[in-house]
Amino acid sequence: MWSLARRLDPRHNRNGCPPQDLPRTGGTFDTPHAQTHSAVLPYAAAFNAEAAPEAMDRIVRALEEVGRPAPDAATGLWQLATDIGANTSLRALGLPESALDEIVTQVVDADPVNPRRVDAEGVRELLAQAYAGAAPTPIR
Repeated sequence: MWSLARRLDPRHNRNGCPPQDLPRTGGTFDTPHAQTHSAVLPYAAAFNAEAAPEAMDRIVRALEEVGRPAPDAATGLWQLATDIGANTSLRALGLPESALDEIVTQVVDADPVNPRRVDAEGVRELLAQAYAGAAPTPIR
């Protein structure tokens, strides 16, 4: 879901973030780079949980190793962000809710490489959760 962050932040380094072959189409919302990733990461984990169980297990194990047990990767990442005062909400970054549908279209049209097929319904749910900033729930 790197392509999502790129659409929100025009300063996003296209060369350093997979997938590298995506066309540059966004950055129109000028959200801060690191805070955008902080807001999206737990929900991207929820989006990809079923398609990348080994990666999610590694996240859970890493959190456990530092004394932060979690029931799943998405919840653990969200709780860590919350505990350290990191941003967990696109709304708090000033993203207008009216922008969500445009971002969904941009992300789906880019057809990014991702563990799970990137579809409009799933991306819309990911964005809705990231916009609200509450604890992530499974995204089907």
